[in-house]
Amino acid sequence: MSKPLIIGLGNRWRGDDGIGPLVLDALQAQNPEAVDLLENPADTLNLINAWAGRKRVYLIDACCDPQREDGSLVIIANALEDTTILHTLTRPTSSHIVDIAQAIRLSQALGQAPQQLTIYAVVTSQFEPGTRPRAVVAAAVSHVVEALRPAVTANAS
Repeated sequence: MSKPLIIGLGNRWRGDDGIGPLVLDALQAQNPEAVDLLENPADTLNLINAWAGRKRVYLIDACCDPQREDGSLVIIANALEDTTILHTLTRPTSSHIVDIAQAIRLSQALGQAPQQLTIYAVVTSQFEPGTRPRAVVAAAVSHVVEALRPAVTANAS
């Protein structure tokens, strides 16, 4: 599998947690033939299976960080080697059962980790069930899409 994989985690109907699917929507609208898009693997094992054998994987998710302003983008360029930052970015009461740090460790132990994993975490704080993402998340979507532009266009020619 030579195409990069972009995975959007989150729940569209749980406030700001919808960032991952919203980024995928924006990318899909650009018709990115150079990448594969995947929304919400159901659990840690599905996440590992999705990225097994991939060279490059990009993961988008919401996180909480009281030290950063909502809408801030945190990029972990080498998430396979630098998992310390994952422990400082907490998840709200999760709307999915994917533990990213656990998925990384398990996939490495199984020899199923991608060659490169980059995480785009958007700092957010509103995760009420039945609500839509706030404007700060909509603004963050465009920042993440722009950050992903090199991956989306790299193999398009």
